[in-house]
Amino acid sequence: MTLEVGGVRVRIGVPFAATVTLMLLLDESGVCALGLLFAALHEAGHLLCLLLLGEKPRSLTLSYYGVRLERGPCAVLRGAGELAVYASGPAVNLLAALVFRLPVLRVPGARTAADVSLLLGLFNLLPCRPLDGGNLLHCLAARRLPPAACDRLGRCVAALTLLPMAACGVWLPLHGGSPMLAIVTVYLAAGAFLRKSAQTESSL
Repeated sequence: MTLEVGGVRVRIGVPFAATVTLMLLLDESGVCALGLLFAALHEAGHLLCLLLLGEKPRSLTLSYYGVRLERGPCAVLRGAGELAVYASGPAVNLLAALVFRLPVLRVPGARTAADVSLLLGLFNLLPCRPLDGGNLLHCLAARRLPPAACDRLGRCVAALTLLPMAACGVWLPLHGGSPMLAIVTVYLAAGAFLRKSAQTESSL
């Protein structure tokens, strides 16, 4: 399904809608709902920053693999503006985590909400593209290095990050833990090492 909202194409995949519905129906703890809420706030942070800096995104895609804010091949932001856009999503999550931990905010579930938002913000700061941390690293490296060298540096940093995660992801299920870390590591490895070297668009 495709909608037009303020000149931005919003695509909602059927698998995404079905997965979200199933998660909400099966989740009795409310953690999934909180995760979806803070993921939406994360993307809203990116979108608001883009608009404030004078660039309109091309489309917003909600698919089985997550949410992707697509920018056109003629993105106008460079330098500090580019860094601000990538940092804005995690910044919103970290700010929300801080707000929910304020002593004056005595709301049931506030601590859980803070933890979910904090984890989401830190996860997106991992230095693996297409996560925000990986894109921030790429933008900083691009100031000094040619594109091919930036790609090599990004893959090396991603490998150094994912190797200990993979080891923990294998160890945890063998000792009665959840396999979720292993699944997340495989997902990140696919994004970091199977993505195209030359990008025609930026995604958040």
